[in-house]
Order: sequence, then structure tokens, then C-alpha cells
Amino acid sequence: MTLHDPEIALKATEQPDATPLVVIDRVSRAYRKGKVAVPVLERHAMTIAAGEMLALVGASGCGKTTLLNLIGGADRPDAGEITVGETRITSLSDGALTDWRGRNVGFIFQFYNLLPALSARANVELPLLIHDLRAAERRARVDNALNLVGLEDRADHRPEEMSGGQQQRVAIARALVTDADLLLCDEPTGDLDQDSATRIMELLSLLNEEFGKTIVVVTHDPNVAAYAARTVRLTRPEAV
Repeated sequence: MTLHDPEIALKATEQPDATPLVVIDRVSRAYRKGKVAVPVLERHAMTIAAGEMLALVGASGCGKTTLLNLIGGADRPDAGEITVGETRITSLSDGALTDWRGRNVGFIFQFYNLLPALSARANVELPLLIHDLRAAERRARVDNALNLVGLEDRADHRPEEMSGGQQQRVAIARALVTDADLLLCDEPTGDLDQDSATRIMELLSLLNEEFGKTIVVVTHDPNVAAYAARTVRLTRPEAV
């Protein structure tokens, strides 16, 4: 089942198996401060199963967001390989990687990253503009995504007219509108009050459990990490 079946009602999917969706093989990434190399990840290896909900935790600077960006093809490692599904994304050209990312990954950020001049509907539609879809199909997908996050009545509102929790639900709808199998969430509740954070995590859990979306969440909050089936703690590598 996909999010854009003719009937939008939620249905249970088959339970996820242990088939890897993401394979990270001895990945390293460092940044430079002047002449000094600052390692963030060193020969990191792990797998993420299809349909898994995983939390990445650890102290600031340990590479959580870097790893998330590498998995989603928003950054490239200095060494090592990353495979998502059947695609070795570290072997793709820049153009092919951009196209792959737009079709296969949904990003959800702490500060929503909505365009303030656009309505909720227009913000959600943005990822579809690179796809070969008729306007009516784009409209149907956007309406389905907004309905799924409970914001069909706010479709014409701009971000400034919505609460933080509502803006984050718009961001989730934007991540869902292409029906990507992989959702990458960078501190998705970090700018929200506790009640709004709970609603967001319940929504992400629903997407994982009912639609089988593979979800990776970066967080400092143990309450958020508790929603995940598995937690991976990263540590800082030594500087060289």
C-alpha cells in the first residue's frame, strides 16, 4: 500500500522484516578547521532494516546529523559506501544523487524549513515539482498528505498563521507527498512544547507502524528516542 492509493483510509501493512534498507559500510567523514582535520565519523558501519524506526542519540558533535545527511544523500562521505535499497548512492553523480534524493527520501527538520510566503498546500507541493505529474495529480497527492497529518482545513494558511506543531505537521506532509520509503528526521520535536512533541512522535509512529515507513530520528530527548524500536548511540571520534 502507498499513501496515494485511491482510498486514503489508513490500513495495516505487513510487519517489516529484517531486510536491510540502508547499509553503511565503513563510512568516514571529517571537516576542516583551518589546517586541522576534525573527524566526525570514522569507519562507521551499521544497517537499518526496511520498516524500522531507529533513533540516533549522542552528545553534540558526535556525528548524528552528519550521518543522517549521508544516508539521505545530502552529503558525501570521505571514505566508505552507503547503499539504500538497491542503489549505491555513494557511486552516483551529483545530478543522479539529487534526483534519487528527491524521489526516495523525505527530510523533516527541527525548524520546519517552510517557505513563509507560501501556503501549507504550496509548501507541501514543492517536492512534486520535479516529478512528471499533472497538476490534478499533484493536487490530489497534496490533499492526501495534508489529510493524513490532520491539516486539510489549514491548506490555505501560511506558516505564520499556524502554531509550531502545525508547521511541523506541514513539514511531515511535505516529506510524505512523494511517498518516499525513507523518512529522515533531525530533532523533529526540538522546537516544540511537550504536547506538540507528543503529537508529532505519535504521527511518526503511525507512519512507521501502519504504512511501514523506515524512519530515522536524530534526538537528544530520551522521551523521543523511546518511540523507536532501536537506539544507536554515537560517540565522538578522536581529533587528528
